[in-house]
Amino acid sequence: MFNVSEVTTLKARHRQARTIATMVAALAVGGALSPAQAQQRGQATPDTPRLVVVTFRGPNREAAVAASDAVRDRLMREYSMRQLWVIDKKSLANQLNASGYPVDEPLTQNDAQALARVMRANSYVDGTVTPVNGQFRIDARLVLTRNNNLVQPLPSQTVAKVNDAADEIVDAIKDVRESLDEEEECHEAASAGDDAKALAAARKGIEEYSRSTLARICMMNVLVRQKAQPDTLLAIANQIVEIDPRSRAALQVKWQAQKDLGQEEAANTTLLQWLAADPTNVQLQNAVVYELAQSRKFEQADSIITAALQENQTDPDLLRTGFLVYITTEQWQKAINAGEQLSQIVADSTLDNQFYLRMANAYVKSQQPQKAAEVISRGVARAPQSAELLIGAAGIYQEAGQLQQAMEALRRGLQINPKAPQANLALAQIYVDMNQPDSALSALRAAQAAGDSAATIASVAAAIGNKAYEAGQADTAQAREQYLRAIKFLQFADSVAPSNNYKFLLGASAFYALGAELQAAQQGESCELARAAKEHLEIVQRTIPVAGSVSPEGASQIMANVQQWAPYPDQMIKAYCGSSQ
Repeated sequence: MFNVSEVTTLKARHRQARTIATMVAALAVGGALSPAQAQQRGQATPDTPRLVVVTFRGPNREAAVAASDAVRDRLMREYSMRQLWVIDKKSLANQLNASGYPVDEPLTQNDAQALARVMRANSYVDGTVTPVNGQFRIDARLVLTRNNNLVQPLPSQTVAKVNDAADEIVDAIKDVRESLDEEEECHEAASAGDDAKALAAARKGIEEYSRSTLARICMMNVLVRQKAQPDTLLAIANQIVEIDPRSRAALQVKWQAQKDLGQEEAANTTLLQWLAADPTNVQLQNAVVYELAQSRKFEQADSIITAALQENQTDPDLLRTGFLVYITTEQWQKAINAGEQLSQIVADSTLDNQFYLRMANAYVKSQQPQKAAEVISRGVARAPQSAELLIGAAGIYQEAGQLQQAMEALRRGLQINPKAPQANLALAQIYVDMNQPDSALSALRAAQAAGDSAATIASVAAAIGNKAYEAGQADTAQAREQYLRAIKFLQFADSVAPSNNYKFLLGASAFYALGAELQAAQQGESCELARAAKEHLEIVQRTIPVAGSVSPEGASQIMANVQQWAPYPDQMIKAYCGSSQ
C-alpha cells in the first residue's frame, strides 16, 4: 500500500502542470482488469525483488495496453512470488484510483520511475508497440528504478498479435536477470570505492549475459571515475551504444571521449543522438546548442533551440541559450524576442552586462536605435559603477545619435577605470563628431598614456586627419581650417607610429595649407599667416621627399610647386613682420 507521505506526494504532483517533473498523474499500467489475469504462486519474502510493468506506448492504445498486460501476466506465471514479485494490475489500479489518477495511459520515463519507487520495485518494464504492415513491432526494455539511465533493451520482435510477444520478452527478461546480482554487486562495490571488486563483478555480469548493458554501464562509470584514457572510455561506450543506440549514459561518455580525442565532427553527431534519446531534457538542449554554436554549426543549433522554445517558451535557460544563438547567427529580431521574454521572467540581477550590450546591439542592427538606447539605459541603471557597461553603452548611444550621453558615459567609465582599453579612442571619435578637435587630440594622448596599442591610436588619429583633409578638398570656404586639423592629427599619428602613408598625407595637407596661407597673407599683409606658411613649407620639405613613394606623381607635382613657392614665406615675413621677425 502507499504510505501517507507517498500518497500526499502523488496528489500534490497531480495538481501541478503536467510537465516532466509533475506528470505522475499518467502512472498507468494497463487496461481493464481481466478475470483471467494470472496470479503468482507462493509468498514473497522481505528480500524478494519487485518489478512493475507499465502500460506500453503506441498509436494503437488497445494494442499497447494488451501488450503490457500480456507481458505482466506471463511474468506472473513464470515466477513465483518468492523469486520475483510482479506487481499485479489490480494492486496498481486500486492505488492509482484511490489517489485520483487515470489508468490505461502510457508513462513518461520519470513517471514510470516514480511509480516503481512508490511500489518499492527494483525495476520496471516499459515498451513501444508500433503497427507495421498489418503487424506489430514490439520494443521493450528493463530499467533499474534507481536510475533511469540504467536501461537494458530487450530484443525487438514483429508479431501478428501483440500477445505473441510476451513469451520472447519474458525469456529475454529471464536472461537479463541472470546478471542483475553482478550488476548490484558492481554498483555496491563502486559506491564503497572498491573499484577492483566492482570491475570484476561487471566482467562476471557480462559473462552471465553477453548483451548486458547494465554491467557495462557500471564498468564504464567506474572507468570514468578512474579518469581512464578517452580511447578506453570510447571503446566501452561504443559497446553499449551498439546494443542500445539510445543509451543516454553511454552517449554522454562517448561524446566527451570524442571531444577529448579531438573528434569534433563525430562528437557533434553523438551529441545529436544523445538529444534524440532524451529530447525533453532542457539542460541537454542547452548543451547541444552551445556545442553546435561553438563548432559553428549554427543552422543545427538554430533548428534545435527554436523547436525547444516552442515547447518551453518560459524556460529561462532555454531563453538564454536561444538569445545567444540568435545573436551569434545575427537573427536580430529573434534575439530581441528571446531577450525581452527573458527579461520579463527573471530578475534584473540575474542578467549580466553582456546581456544588455548584446540586446542593445540587436536593436541597433534592427534599425531601432532609440530602443537600443532604452535597453542600455536599463543596464546602466542596474550597474552604474560598471566601467565595462558604461563604455559599451557609449557606443550604443553614439549609434542612436545621442552624442552627449555617449560622451558622459565614456567619461564616467574612464573615471572608474582610467586605463579601460580603447575607451579614450572612442571618446576621441565622439569629440570629433561633436566638432571638438582639441578635446579629441587630448583623448588620443590619454589613450597613449593608458597603454592602448600605438598602431591603433595612430590609425584612429590618421583616420581623423584624413577625414579633415578630404573635407578641406571639398569645402573651399573652410579649407585651411580643415587642413590645419588634418596636420595636427597626422603629426600626432606619425609621432606615435611612424608611417610613410601618414607622412605623405601630412605633407599634402601642409602643402594645401601653405597655398591658402600664401594667398591670404599677401592679400591681408598678415605676418601670422606668413609665419604659418613658412612652418608648413618646412613640413612639406621634410615629409614629401621621404614619403614620395606613396604617390610618386603626386609627390612630383607638390615638389614642383614648392620649389616655386619656397622663397615667398621669408619674403613675406620680412615685409609684413617688420622688426618682430
